Amino acid sequence: MPATIPTEGHASRHAAVRARLARNQSPDEIAAALDVPKSVVRRIVSDPALTGRPRHVKTVQFYVDTLDRAAPEAHARGLHVNELVRQIVESVLDGGLVEAVLDDGR
Repeated sequence: MPATIPTEGHASRHAAVRARLARNQSPDEIAAALDVPKSVVRRIVSDPALTGRPRHVKTVQFYVDTLDRAAPEAHARGLHVNELVRQIVESVLDGGLVEAVLDDGR
């Protein structure tokens, strides 16, 4: 297990990122403030220990063009495309919005 890196008066970089997330800073803002690559912050933000999500996953397939269309939105949020798509699906399911999303306008 890697050693923790004290950051900004916090015991670890994870703690510093969590503190900044709690202040509603974006992953891009956090990366710039901590002078670390965006990929480091994205990895911390999607860490199951931080999100409370279990590590058990299943693979879901999406068409490449669908993921390509999602890329600008993911980039704007400092997320990997797969993480954005996962969050969208979870939000729709958690909000009971499947019918509204799929049947809207019919």
